[in-house]
Amino acid sequence: MGLRDFWLSKLSIYFAYHRHPHNRLIHAFTEPLLIYCFILWMSLIDVRSTHPYLRSFYNVGWIYNVITTVFIYLPIDPLTAAIIFFGITGYCALSNTLIQLFGGYTCFLLGAGGLLFVLVTQLIIGHHFFEKRFAPRNYAPYNTLVLPQGVLLGPLFSNGWRPRLAQEIMDSANGYITSNYDPSRAFKVDISDRAKAASGRKLRARS
Repeated sequence: MGLRDFWLSKLSIYFAYHRHPHNRLIHAFTEPLLIYCFILWMSLIDVRSTHPYLRSFYNVGWIYNVITTVFIYLPIDPLTAAIIFFGITGYCALSNTLIQLFGGYTCFLLGAGGLLFVLVTQLIIGHHFFEKRFAPRNYAPYNTLVLPQGVLLGPLFSNGWRPRLAQEIMDSANGYITSNYDPSRAFKVDISDRAKAASGRKLRARS
């Protein structure tokens, strides 16, 4: 299994456990905050640059950003990889500024408070009340890594973006559910009629 196939399988599991539209909406609003809390904590590690083009955003969080973009997001989808990369770069710059203004201890507490809010909202409201189930505990590290791309790909798929990739993820998620959970609850990518028509045209044009 190659790098793309490995992370695509993890992304498919993410979609299998985030099917309810209200749960996906909750993740769309809370996921950016979750990412920022981690970046803020990473920024507390004293790694800075004096280079004039790097000093505003360079920190451990940005190094993490480069690694995950190159080895996780880019092999799956370049557009979402670019959005995540530039978004987290902005987070790194904001984190450096906040640490200079308020100090490390205050920023650590801000990150902890934000993380607690996200976990309560996603797990209790999103998964307990709407999704009615939780991803396996041993999947949690992968889930954290693929969440940003999963959140972005959902609405893109709904508007006809990369129909072959959407179909590939849907098939993989269906297979995961059939073999690991409940075969009667089939996974479906939420694609509107307009997006389906666009997807059909793209597939016919490539065939």
